Amino acid sequence: MDKKALKRYPVNRTVELIRSPAYKEQVRALNGYDAASTGLIQSLSEVFPN
Repeated sequence: MDKKALKRYPVNRTVELIRSPAYKEQVRALNGYDAASTGLIQSLSEVFPN
């Protein structure tokens, strides 16, 4: 995703919401889900290193 897109309203608002304590609390309430990295933005090379 283009870094500029992260600053546009639909995307930045979504990231803001999923980083909120209330959202993370809801995710933690789901069995098998971990909210620790929710909202973390990483490049593909960070997620899938060589």
